[in-house]
Amino acid sequence: MIDYMSKERLGIMLTTLCNLRCRGCYLMIPEQKPWNADADRVVASLPRIFEIFDRFDQICLMGGEPFLYDAVGMIRILEALGRFKERFGFVRIVTNATVLPKRELLETLQSVAYHADIRISNYGVHSHKCAELTELLARRKIHTTAVNYTEDEQYCGGWVEFGTNWTHRGYDEERLAELYDNCNYKTFFNWGDCVYRCPTVSGAVQLGRLTVPDGEKIDLFSSESVESKREKVERLIARPQDACRHCDSFDAENGVRFRAGEQI
Repeated sequence: MIDYMSKERLGIMLTTLCNLRCRGCYLMIPEQKPWNADADRVVASLPRIFEIFDRFDQICLMGGEPFLYDAVGMIRILEALGRFKERFGFVRIVTNATVLPKRELLETLQSVAYHADIRISNYGVHSHKCAELTELLARRKIHTTAVNYTEDEQYCGGWVEFGTNWTHRGYDEERLAELYDNCNYKTFFNWGDCVYRCPTVSGAVQLGRLTVPDGEKIDLFSSESVESKREKVERLIARPQDACRHCDSFDAENGVRFRAGEQI
C-alpha cells in the first residue's frame, strides 16, 4: 500500500508563479521573483539525485502553483521520473485548486508507470476551481488527497508559525537538537542546481536572507565526488544545520497555529 502521508520526501521546485499570496507561506512565494525551473536541467538532475540518494517515499513537484508551470516541461519531468520508479513510492503534485491542468498533462498522469497523486489544498473561496478539479481528476481516475483549509475546517488546526525573520535565536546545543528532532520539515528540497535539507531554507537563500555553507547543500552539478555528496546527506540527516539557529522550528506538535490561506 502506498503511504500518501509519508514525510520522507524530495521536493522539486518548479515555479514561483502562484495565483495566491498567502500570509506565512513557508517558501515565501509572495516575496519571490518570478522564476521557472528549466525542465531540461531538472531532467538532467534526476540521475545525479539518485546516485546520491537511495530512495524517497515520495517526490513532490512544488510551486508556487505547479499547474502554472509549462505543461510540456512538466510532462517531460514526469516521464523522466519513470526511469527511477523503483527508487520512490509515488509522485505528488501540490495544487491550490486555482487553475485546471491541461488535457495532455492529465493524460500523462494517467499513463505514468508509477503512482501519481494530486494533493489539493482547499482554501475555500480562494480555491475556486476545487470542485471542478476534484470532479475532473475523479473522472480520469487520478488519485487525489484533499486537505481542507476552509473557513469551517483548518487541517491540523491551520499552519504552523515557525518564524521567517531569520534572526539568530541564540539557542544552546541542547535546545537546537530538541528543535531539530521535533521539526516536521526535515525533508530534502531541490531548487535550481542545489538540494537543501529544508524547503524554507531554500526559499530564504533565493531571497538573500540566508547564506548556506557548502557543507549544508548539495550542488548536483559540481565536480565534487558522489561519495562526498553522500557524506553531506548523512551529516544533514544526523544533526541540525546552521540555518536551524535562525528558525523557531516547524514543530507540528507544539507550534503556534494560524489560519491558513489568509491573503496579503
